[in-house]
Amino acid sequence: MSNIGIDIEVILDVMGTLLSSDGRPVLFPNALEAIRRLKGQGHTISLVCCVQANEGVHLMQQVRTVLKDPLYFCRDEEGRKQICTNCQLTTYIDGSLLSLGQLPDPVTTRLLFRPRRSEIQQYGGLLKKVTQVENWGEIVTQLSKK
Repeated sequence: MSNIGIDIEVILDVMGTLLSSDGRPVLFPNALEAIRRLKGQGHTISLVCCVQANEGVHLMQQVRTVLKDPLYFCRDEEGRKQICTNCQLTTYIDGSLLSLGQLPDPVTTRLLFRPRRSEIQQYGGLLKKVTQVENWGEIVTQLSKK
């Protein structure tokens, strides 16, 4: 089984494509259920939050109270790399192609969640390092093979 790092932005829609009635980010559909399923298959989960906004931190702490998985905070890509190394992550799920492309080599499975067209145009050369997924069902399918 894999040691999986999951970035906040694939659990919470911090980019604002889905918003609650009060304008706050919401959970992506089926995210929590999918994470529970992966844990049930024997995968180890580490939640990662690259701190950009207090709102994201507060919401991620709420998610953690439901999932009970370790929560790691970083301020930049170097911090994210350090978390990957320290937690011995072999799989990482993120919404940023650039972030996935910069992860250390022990992270062999890199799932790009709901890729942004602008980022693909700018960093298309990194696509060979990732598998693109559009939803949590696809993530579970990809990781159930491992």
